[in-house]
Amino acid sequence: MSRYKVLKKSFIAGRLLEVGEEVEYSGIAGSNLELIGGGDAKSDTGALGDGAGGDAGEVVTNNAISGSGDTVESSLEYLREQYTQLFGKAPHHNMGADKMRTAIDERRKELAI
Repeated sequence: MSRYKVLKKSFIAGRLLEVGEEVEYSGIAGSNLELIGGGDAKSDTGALGDGAGGDAGEVVTNNAISGSGDTVESSLEYLREQYTQLFGKAPHHNMGADKMRTAIDERRKELAI
């Protein structure tokens, strides 16, 4: 995995990253990420150059993803954390998982992330 600096507010692996944050990322970096490190750091952009399939999933090793260590995206706690990061307030206590997912997806479209 390579270490990157966030150039524009980005949503990576279920977490909203602010400008200037550093993150370890194993996917193909877009224009919002800048590679940091010495001469031995390599970009992963050519990893799938031969057309072979691979794991293009986003893997971010950053302790702030989930305070409890639970990384299951369908969990209600994870959705609440995501909602709070995007909207700046906690969701209503009776809001269900489906409604939270819909609100999160709409907010991502608004922010173009």
